Amino acid sequence: MAIESACGVSPSQKTSQANHRVTWEGCSVLLDINDGDRLVFARLSSAATLKIGNKKCSLRPLIGCPFGSLFRVEMGANGSHLARCYSSCILAENG
Repeated sequence: MAIESACGVSPSQKTSQANHRVTWEGCSVLLDINDGDRLVFARLSSAATLKIGNKKCSLRPLIGCPFGSLFRVEMGANGSHLARCYSSCILAENG
């Protein structure tokens, strides 16, 4: 899953160029699920959830991440959750 910007810049984030590239609570984003199989607009909040397949995941991990970040659903002790993928994660899946 990847997140793309679907909103302008928050008034509180106009002061720093670096902050223009990260998500914030209340930001609207376009989620690309399963490499284009499903596109979903969502507003990020710590209470927001999204059903992916038969798993319900919190969108909280997306807050504060750069636009374009990749995530995958992982199973943990407390159920399924979204975990951010980094280059090593992506290389392992494609290798």
